[in-house]
Amino acid sequence: MNTDLTFRFATEKDLPSIIEIYNSAVIEGVTSQSELASVQSRLQWFRNHNTDTRPIWVASDDINSIVLGWVSLQDFYGEPVYRHTAEISVYVKKETRRQRVATGLINMVLENHNRLGVKTFLGLIYKDNLPSIKLFADLGFVEYGLMPGVAKIKENIKDVVIMGYSVSPK
Repeated sequence: MNTDLTFRFATEKDLPSIIEIYNSAVIEGVTSQSELASVQSRLQWFRNHNTDTRPIWVASDDINSIVLGWVSLQDFYGEPVYRHTAEISVYVKKETRRQRVATGLINMVLENHNRLGVKTFLGLIYKDNLPSIKLFADLGFVEYGLMPGVAKIKENIKDVVIMGYSVSPK
């Protein structure tokens, strides 16, 4: 793919594309859900995000405006003492992986850390998802920890690697 990408805040009109991309990850077993999502089932999740502190951004191609991937931030642990920490999730259409869509999305989040009020980003990744671990590591995330055997997808027990990125104080 030799097209330029556009990054923008997601709108509810993007939700079907977001769900389609997410469901592809569910089928692959690389997300925390084991059941396919629907637009209706994820509508409240979408509405709980906000562009000021916990946005969802999409990447689309400049030619067709097709959503190629998305990134979201959510509160870590839901307690006020963690307000400067956010969990980052990124998903990309299968056919556009390894084409720097996820890299662009994550870099955009990191570049906006001040506006978002985030000092630490956490990515929770299954240990056997080596491409995602490499992606985050290449962007400066380091392994903060390992949670062995905490997830069960279908009959598979999975370890979760916590990848973290802390913004240096300025």
